[in-house]
Amino acid sequence: MSDIDKGWDLMKVRCAVVSVLSIMFAQSVAANDISGVRIGSTLSEASIAIKRANNAYAMSTVWNYEGGEVKGIKAVAGDANGGSTHGYADQFVALQDERGVVWFVARYQKMGPGARVSMADLLASLKKKFGEPSSTPISTQRVYSWDYDWAGAQFHGQYPENPCSDLRMQRLHMTGLSISAPLTFPEKCGKRIVLSYYEYEGMVHDFTLKVIDVKSHFIATRGVPARPPAPPQPEPKKAIKPQI
Repeated sequence: MSDIDKGWDLMKVRCAVVSVLSIMFAQSVAANDISGVRIGSTLSEASIAIKRANNAYAMSTVWNYEGGEVKGIKAVAGDANGGSTHGYADQFVALQDERGVVWFVARYQKMGPGARVSMADLLASLKKKFGEPSSTPISTQRVYSWDYDWAGAQFHGQYPENPCSDLRMQRLHMTGLSISAPLTFPEKCGKRIVLSYYEYEGMVHDFTLKVIDVKSHFIATRGVPARPPAPPQPEPKKAIKPQI
């Protein structure tokens, strides 16, 4: 291996470390961002924040195949498809709704040897940023989620009662990446933050983090959902004597 190749490999490892740390230590009061790319921002603002997260990104526009509309932006550094066993990949996607407001932010990162973080450190950093998760991995599923109802309250309870349990995902083919986005938008769900990962012997090989503003997208596309009427209040008891 030439000195140039060695230098390139070292630069990729350093970029990977910087990318991981930018997720782990980026702070947000509202916990609505990934590496400073915020839900509720414009695509222009998101572009600046994405480039700030990793200056090595090659950025491009995400188009809707059917209508030719701008749906968002994507950014790729390292291995474009993220499919190799070794090496480094960093991918970012931000999507906007019809109002031009970012409602979906996702970042996929794959780290090579020497640049991987421990699962314990990754999870501790995410808990510091987002708080305790609503759900933890079950069986072979490698997923943590932070789920919020329509009113903005975080859910803690059994899975069937989770307001975001009906949120279904599909691959975003328009991006050319393996990152998936919601296919359904349950009207009880306000926001979901989800981490999926692959770890071996305690070290994280790759992970995807997403922040999804389900409520914002629902309102933008379908309007405010009809709410069932409030249950009738019991008739107040009064000291009225019957006329007999």
